[in-house]
Amino acid sequence: MQARNNARVVVLGSHDMISDAFYNAKTQTVRGAAKEAGNRAFASAVTDWALKRNGDLRFGAVKHNKVGEEPSDVAYRITDDAEYSITIEEMQNGKWVPFQAKDVQMEFVRIDPFVRAFLVPDAAGVFKATFKVPDVYGVFQFKVNYDRTGYTHLYSTT
Repeated sequence: MQARNNARVVVLGSHDMISDAFYNAKTQTVRGAAKEAGNRAFASAVTDWALKRNGDLRFGAVKHNKVGEEPSDVAYRITDDAEYSITIEEMQNGKWVPFQAKDVQMEFVRIDPFVRAFLVPDAAGVFKATFKVPDVYGVFQFKVNYDRTGYTHLYSTT
């Protein structure tokens, strides 16, 4: 289980599940050959997930700007073309690597989202989206709210 604050808890039905006997257990195939049961892989995967050695996400380098310009705090005007980017990394086997997913979305929000767009990743884990600022006046925020099973909850607002 993962709580709202990204704390992870694993509850096992029995201590036998992670005992040496189950960890090194073998099964027999139809033809009679001995084969590893898979308990070792399961116990390792659950332990790595619980200790955040896998499935932990972090973000950095959040940038937004008018298309073709450098990032700045200049206000956007209606119908400007805007560009948003965020770098997302994933912990895999104890190392931070670029995160790859096709379902990360960015929202351009006043009270409700006016623009919701999928972010396109590159090989370095930089997710980008280009969109047209809506023809509505107001104070807007860029938001990324990524919540997927097996990963930490990722929330960024600018």
